[in-house]
Amino acid sequence: RYFLPLAPMVALVGGWAASRVTHLHHPPQMADGAGPNSTGRVPLRGTAGRLIPVVLLGALLVSAVQPAWAAAQGRVPIGGDHGAQQGLEEAMAYVADRTADPARRPLVLYHDVLGWQSHFYLFAPVAAQRVELRWFSSSTYLADNIEKSAGTRAFYIQADWAVQTDLAQRLTMRGLALHQRLRSGHVTVYEVTAATNACSWCVCAAPRDGRSRNGQTQTAGDESTMGAFGWPILGAARGAPGSMTLGVPW
Repeated sequence: RYFLPLAPMVALVGGWAASRVTHLHHPPQMADGAGPNSTGRVPLRGTAGRLIPVVLLGALLVSAVQPAWAAAQGRVPIGGDHGAQQGLEEAMAYVADRTADPARRPLVLYHDVLGWQSHFYLFAPVAAQRVELRWFSSSTYLADNIEKSAGTRAFYIQADWAVQTDLAQRLTMRGLALHQRLRSGHVTVYEVTAATNACSWCVCAAPRDGRSRNGQTQTAGDESTMGAFGWPILGAARGAPGSMTLGVPW
């Protein structure tokens, strides 16, 4: 199908060649009824003028062969003008390189606006089940899904026109960290890993096992009220009725 645009040019060149062969085998009669000239060929008057369009058409045909061949080999995506997607090929190549070693566990690539592009460039790794593509609708969903997929290699590809501004905060609240691995053009590749030195004030919920922090034992009824960015605020803790405590971090 990629060679289909070349069909009209091929038809014109082929038609011209067929007409020349026909004229050689069946020379046309002159206007006065005479046949071919003494050499046995049709007079060449005006032939140069007719050859110019054919030469130009042939040059156009030859120049279109290389891009058509590249498209047939899967090297040019639909709509070859990258524009705002400049750097996408390098970003996808980086992700594909992370799957080259079959001994390593498969990775998960999260995307929100680069879905079909990811399927196009990572077709072979996805078919070999070395890459799993996951779409997400919000940074909260992305952070929650990565937290629930412990043990997987998680990568996130981000376009400049669709930046998740609060993603780092959402990940920090879950003990995860965002690392930039590649920046190319308008595309950035991040890897999400477990945070190495998570701070206590970033946690917005009580420890599930009830263990103490800073020497104080925290129970399920002693959770402090935290602000939107993990900062403590003053207020009543959910402890005994009528009791008031400062909402300080444990």
